[in-house]
Amino acid sequence: MEKNLTKTIGINAVERALSWGAEKKPYIPEEHEFPKDFFWSGAMCATQAEGGFGEGGKGISVADVVPLGEHRTEIAKGRLSNLDCRIGTYFPSRKASDFYHRYKEDIELMAELGLTSYKLSISWARIFPTGEEDEPNKEGLAFYKNVIAELKKHHIEPILEIVHWDLPLALSVKYDGWKSRKMVDCYMRLVKALCDSLGEDIRYWLTIHEPDCMHDYPFIACGLVMRDEESWPQDKLDASHHMFVASAMAAQYIRNRFPEAVVGTMIGLTYKYPYSCDPRDQLLAVKEKMLNWLYGDVLIRGYYPSYALKEFERKGLCIPFEEGDEELLKNNTISFMMFSYYNSQVIRHDSDDVITNPYVGDEDDPTGLRIILDLIYDRYQIPIIVGELAHKTIDTLSDGKVEDLKRVKFLKEHLRAIKEAIFIDGVDVRGCMFWETVDSISVGKGVMSERYGLVYVDADDHGNGSYDRIPKASYYEVKKWLASAGRDI
Repeated sequence: MEKNLTKTIGINAVERALSWGAEKKPYIPEEHEFPKDFFWSGAMCATQAEGGFGEGGKGISVADVVPLGEHRTEIAKGRLSNLDCRIGTYFPSRKASDFYHRYKEDIELMAELGLTSYKLSISWARIFPTGEEDEPNKEGLAFYKNVIAELKKHHIEPILEIVHWDLPLALSVKYDGWKSRKMVDCYMRLVKALCDSLGEDIRYWLTIHEPDCMHDYPFIACGLVMRDEESWPQDKLDASHHMFVASAMAAQYIRNRFPEAVVGTMIGLTYKYPYSCDPRDQLLAVKEKMLNWLYGDVLIRGYYPSYALKEFERKGLCIPFEEGDEELLKNNTISFMMFSYYNSQVIRHDSDDVITNPYVGDEDDPTGLRIILDLIYDRYQIPIIVGELAHKTIDTLSDGKVEDLKRVKFLKEHLRAIKEAIFIDGVDVRGCMFWETVDSISVGKGVMSERYGLVYVDADDHGNGSYDRIPKASYYEVKKWLASAGRDI
């Protein structure tokens, strides 16, 4: 079946999926090549990479008040307030890996690597410093316009992510973040400004990054600060619903403005194996999958699934529907899905402890990636991009080199798994994003020393260092793989 990207986006997700992509010829698995239009991509998060705090008219974001140190986790989770920045002397997001000043150098490294696309996330506070200005910050828009022009100069397709775990701090203080319906209006103000300034240069859009991960980091992801334990579950449900509504509104608006636009979103998924064939372990694994599917079900299928409705009912929670919400969600589903993959987990019905999988260890599980690709495609039947393929190491710079051979092994095995999912299982995988091209600070600990990139950044956990970029061994290996269209994998 021909797939023509220039066709008008269809009514439902399946039709849109079929309309996405250039005309294709069949590829023979024995050729050991990825499809010619496969997205070899990198990715970044503004709050982890950009820096440029207070420059170019940027306001303060929620990430800018999450410090390094012992209080970081509780603040990120919204269980400890730090709105006036009393706790901590160093705030990692304010400098990050300095993409704001070094984006040209970073993009040149991406081009030399052979990337064909790049996921660029927006710092909301750089466009609307408090989230409620009448007009967007022109300097902020100019920065992203320059980044996009630089990407296109190097023939790298930008994939624009509107929000990636970030919002202006003022919206958290005034409205308690996404708990308030008012956030939908503020978000749409951002969407319209991006469409007006950047829309003609963007084909691929992502609405909201991993809204499901707000359960792990409610303050960073949603601007939520816990008022009391009793109301906390309802606060999270309110925030989730408002993000669903905002995503649907954004999809509707972008498609109306740009009929050839392709709108997707990013979901955080973790595949969890049952510990044993004990039916209780098996049932727990099914329940965990349901929690994984909830956000995809609403965004892709367009409605709340029955298992979620029953869970809300048991807990006395109420979805904050307003008139028109159900129709909006149903008619404005996303066209493609991205997800992150770091590792798999093992769960057991009678234990909350982390359980090591004796067959694969803690991190290296390419088969788990293939399984989750199969499950996603079987459930949703829309194009998939592996949005974050990531391996954490404590890299060491020695004689000007970084020999990250464990990352090389990880990436090679997991790219093979993607190839098998495409050619053996028939999964419509359209691309893979290396998380990340250039080292940046981690979300969990806010440190640079836990590295994921193909390019080393000469900086320590406290912002000291030259910030020079040094390609790792993995960079040169990936460069060879991409030059061969994956034949060498």
